[in-house]
Amino acid sequence: ARQRAPPEPRARARSAPCRALSRAAAAAARSGHLAIVEYLAQRGADIEKPIHDGATPLFIACYRGSTEIVRFLVDRGAALDTPNWKGNSPFFIACQHERLDIAALLIEHGAKTDSVNAAGSTPSGGAPSPGSSLPSRAMPLAVPCSS
Repeated sequence: ARQRAPPEPRARARSAPCRALSRAAAAAARSGHLAIVEYLAQRGADIEKPIHDGATPLFIACYRGSTEIVRFLVDRGAALDTPNWKGNSPFFIACQHERLDIAALLIEHGAKTDSVNAAGSTPSGGAPSPGSSLPSRAMPLAVPCSS
């Protein structure tokens, strides 16, 4: 098998700060600090870079209920359907935590609503049974979290 050559020292030096900025952007999203997320994105943070569990800054903001950070990331072109390592998409996690405003925002921008995670669960919180409709948690929906 052919091995790749190690990156040039200059390329490695450039990528280390970008990784640090990306990790900081994920931490800022987790803490709900919109101004810091904006600043880091302007400085070159990769808003698509997942952390150790596969969660992107968008996923984290959806989980935390940070609507303004979600809006900023979506407006900047963040991928809407990137799942974490459990197969949960940002839309899935928004529905699971009953963040309907965020789920509606994701749908408005084209997020897929028919996801099933690695465990076979749907955004409504249950597993579909053969021949039955998806289970529904009592959620007042104009958002298809339990389609």
